[in-house]
Amino acid sequence: MRRSLLLVAVVALAARWSVAILTESRPIFPDYYYADAKLYDSEAAYYAAAISSGTSLMYRLTPGRELYTWWVTLFYLGFGRHPLLLKLINGLFGASSVLLLGLLAARLWPNARAGPVAAPPPSAGDALPLVRLGPGLLLAFWPTHLFYSSQNTKEAMMLLVLAASFWLFLAGNAESDRKPGLTASEFRPLLGTAALLLMGLLRSHLLPMASAALLLAAAWRAAASRGHRWALARAGRDAACVLAALALFGPVSSRTIARWTYEERHMPFVKGIIDARPSLDAEAAKDPQGWSPAWITNLRRMRQERDQQYAQKTFKREVRSQIFQGVEFKTWLDVAVFLPKGAFTVLFMPLPGFYPMEGSLGRMLACLENLAILALCLLAFIGVWRHGRSPERAALAAFFLILWMASALTEVDLGSATRHRLQYLPFLLPFAFWRL
Repeated sequence: MRRSLLLVAVVALAARWSVAILTESRPIFPDYYYADAKLYDSEAAYYAAAISSGTSLMYRLTPGRELYTWWVTLFYLGFGRHPLLLKLINGLFGASSVLLLGLLAARLWPNARAGPVAAPPPSAGDALPLVRLGPGLLLAFWPTHLFYSSQNTKEAMMLLVLAASFWLFLAGNAESDRKPGLTASEFRPLLGTAALLLMGLLRSHLLPMASAALLLAAAWRAAASRGHRWALARAGRDAACVLAALALFGPVSSRTIARWTYEERHMPFVKGIIDARPSLDAEAAKDPQGWSPAWITNLRRMRQERDQQYAQKTFKREVRSQIFQGVEFKTWLDVAVFLPKGAFTVLFMPLPGFYPMEGSLGRMLACLENLAILALCLLAFIGVWRHGRSPERAALAAFFLILWMASALTEVDLGSATRHRLQYLPFLLPFAFWRL
């Protein structure tokens, strides 16, 4: 089984390296598709030059960019300014995330037709059911995953950290042959705490969402332990490790990357989605009063206006893929009414006939991809209903649902929504193979 998944990962790596080389030598999309990569490259080059010359670092980074920018900076200091090498490394990160999620799916679905987690694993000579191999194959050749995990951006690193976090916390608990006693696998959650912290440093708002899903799994296992001491202890250990990551994030962040970020006022754990530059108008400049409909409205307006300003200044173009411009939430009822429409849009749009193509190659390719995603999600939703009743599988479904709903409220552009769904859609894909 592992050999088959390893082969999938090797093919995924070859595909990502091919895309990295192609996009470095002959970019197939307009320049604005590579805006983030160019920004990371220029900011890291500035930092590296300043450090080499001994000058002070006056430039401050926007929230969420600090860790990857410093990684690129240190790489440039050690090996020179070679973005292609970083793209190849990111291709390795992306292929590793494919392998980890494939291994996790294989562990949580140990037999064909998505049988119970407690079923004995197949022998070494058994064929690998598609329910266990399919998610890895999908991720290996998913066009959006393939593209963004082969560019000089933080997406590949983020995907690897996400996959590692859930693998470290969930895979060991799904093993059917676990016996009481200390083994090396008992210490995986300690590494999971480190992975969660790294996740928070890359995208702070993901940390509480992933933690909620993992705490759900721990609570479910504790309730189902039926007095078994080791099972209860493992559930408590996992919960303690998750809570430790939440508690440590603030101190770790403030002592590491926070000093390189613009000064800002923000809600806890959401600095990764709030731009730290000065507010554009008096209304948007108000301090957010808790999680309120007005806060969501202001956040959406600020992001859309600033994206338009950046596009005009950098590329002399107007962003034409923004969604729900001018939407305003006055009450939580407004939010509830908007949520289904927003959720469908961020996950499935653009679709043929529902969105203008305007001769854009990227939009046409996205439409084809989204048709496949729509079909897979319909199967997966049925799979969650029929086969999601285990702590580990429920954690995957819960993380998908939490982040999907958050994206529905905060995404303001279809381009970023397409990229960001890489963070949550892979956790739903294993459920699409429940009949195979």
